[in-house]
Amino acid sequence: MIDLAMARHMLAVRTCAEELVANLGADPNSAAPLLNALTILEQHIAAQTNLGRSTQHPDRIHQGAEGDSAAGDDPHTVLTRLREVEAQRMQYHQVLMEGPTGICILDGPDQRYTFTNPIYEQVAGRTQVIGKTVREVFPELVGQGMYETLAQVYHTGIPFQSAETMLHLDRDGDGKVEDVYYALTFQPLRTDDGTITAIVAYVVDISDRRALDLERAQVLHLTHSAHQAADAERQRLLHIMQQAPAAICTLEGPDHVFTFTNPQYQLLVGNRDVVGQALPDALPEVVDQGFLALLDGVRATGIPFVGHNVAIQLDRQGTGNIEEAFLNFVYAPLRAASGAITGIFVHAVDVTELVRARQEAETAVVLRDQFFSVAAHELRTPLTTLLGTIQVLNRRLLRGGSSDERTERTFTTISAQGQRLARLINTLLDVARINQGHLLLELAPVDLGALVTRVIDDLRITLGRRVIEVRIPAEACLMMGDSLRLEQVLVNLVQNASIAPTPRLSRWRLDRITPTSGCA
Repeated sequence: MIDLAMARHMLAVRTCAEELVANLGADPNSAAPLLNALTILEQHIAAQTNLGRSTQHPDRIHQGAEGDSAAGDDPHTVLTRLREVEAQRMQYHQVLMEGPTGICILDGPDQRYTFTNPIYEQVAGRTQVIGKTVREVFPELVGQGMYETLAQVYHTGIPFQSAETMLHLDRDGDGKVEDVYYALTFQPLRTDDGTITAIVAYVVDISDRRALDLERAQVLHLTHSAHQAADAERQRLLHIMQQAPAAICTLEGPDHVFTFTNPQYQLLVGNRDVVGQALPDALPEVVDQGFLALLDGVRATGIPFVGHNVAIQLDRQGTGNIEEAFLNFVYAPLRAASGAITGIFVHAVDVTELVRARQEAETAVVLRDQFFSVAAHELRTPLTTLLGTIQVLNRRLLRGGSSDERTERTFTTISAQGQRLARLINTLLDVARINQGHLLLELAPVDLGALVTRVIDDLRITLGRRVIEVRIPAEACLMMGDSLRLEQVLVNLVQNASIAPTPRLSRWRLDRITPTSGCA
């Protein structure tokens, strides 16, 4: 008699295999050997039993079909067919054993193993399980819901499919439980009358694939986070450049095409819409001023260029009227990740007002020096004549015998003040010489104590009631210096002391300076 139950099981396995391939998205080439072998077996069994897979389902196979198939056959023919069916069963068994998917059959309500293939033993980490129940083989599944799922499939006949299930298993048998991920399909197996007698389980270890998926997801997440961080940083830098008080722009490519300008740069170029245009087209007035050559040099060498107080002719109002401006600017290369120069970053500060103010100050200094020089020369001539006349009068009075002590003291004071005025005129000339870099010092031995005493004596008449007490060491305070310049310094100190809001008594002390004392 033909084993129709076996045909039923094989067709059920075929259905489960197809569903497994579809649900897992498996590579068709890897599943082809199993599906092709099942097709061949089905064709042979259909030819022997008149059961067409395309027209009959295992649930519709009944005993009458068996009787119709074997009624007219003699015992020899039946025996031959039984041998062929047994051979096909063995072939079917070989296909299941060598298939790429882990398969096992769990018999009865307690799910007792009746078949496992090597792949199943490998992915489950168990061998020699035939005759044992799932609970006996995998006691660590308690509390993980797997016993309950198998029982539900057995009692309801509803298949169970899961593309990803995590189980805590001791796969190595060393007592260490690990997380293992499986794709599972549990399909009930029925007898001719529809009674469920077993469950066929398809098990695929997807732990490696899941690890790759997690790694890929992590990489994608990190990439996305990096992109978000880079975009946030770009937005922050863009905001900074937009708010910067300097004129900023970026130029890309050998033609120096504007790709970014901030409001200050727009203001500098007369609010012209330059983004997307090459520099010669956007700012034609700068073409012949040498800036293009500077940009080309930075792009060719990668060396930044820094300019200070550089004059530039610009249409600053956007009306066609060219104005002169002065800029401090930097041209810095922009590089790609490979290091190749792709553009140039421009940072410029408009220093036009500062430059013009400095020019005006320099002009004023020149005019002041010219005035000092002219005034000094104009004052020196009458002062020289006045001093000479005073000396002549003083000598005449002395020769005539009509000069007394008071008169001589008056002439001396007048002469001293005239000399002081002459020194002031020389000071005006010195200012002009200093600014022109022509001031020369006449170094000679100078007794600083005697010089201080003379300056104080000459200025006492101008001090009013203020008293200056000077303490000078007994020994000579000799030094190398320009006596005229030193006298000018001392006069300035005394005059400052006479007008400062200090007590009426000022004490001056002159100490000798030594190279090792560290102080004066």
